[in-house]
Amino acid sequence: ADVPEHRFRGLYYAAVAYEAQGRTREATDFYRKVLAEAGANPFIHQSEAGLGRLLARAQKLDEALPLLDKAVMSRSAPEVRGPAAVEAGMVAAKLGQNELSDKYLNLVLNTPGMEKYRPDAQYAMMASRFDRKDYKAVVDIFRRSLEKAQGEQEAQRLMLAAKSYMAIGRNVEALELFREVEKLMLPNN
Repeated sequence: ADVPEHRFRGLYYAAVAYEAQGRTREATDFYRKVLAEAGANPFIHQSEAGLGRLLARAQKLDEALPLLDKAVMSRSAPEVRGPAAVEAGMVAAKLGQNELSDKYLNLVLNTPGMEKYRPDAQYAMMASRFDRKDYKAVVDIFRRSLEKAQGEQEAQRLMLAAKSYMAIGRNVEALELFREVEKLMLPNN
């Protein structure tokens, strides 16, 4: 492409297409090509988020976190920053950086324009507490949030809360949530 913007766009969308096909090696290569390009690159933050996501899935967490952080801290649209912040929060939790994880996830929970990603952030925050066996914190997060997910994701959120209620001996609340999960998972739902 003769126009630099067209070149950036072509490289970026090639990475997205490869990722959609499950060809992560090629997608990773193209995201890296976008990031290596000099000049005013309008796809740099999307590419940081995309490459960070792929690296996180490949368990290359130390490489993923700085890329995701750059995307989160950019002035990009919430459609770029929101998913990158959720992914960064999950990566930081896996690395044992709980305060950093909360910083990213709270950013999503409290920033206007990121409402679409709040159920993901809430679930990630609950899951990190559950993994640490801090069941009371899981319940607290569940109770204070008005965000609900849809379908299977909502069932997972309710299941995590129900298991936490069971762990702290509040079986009545747990049973109610288990029943809600059962309703959500019925074939006609």
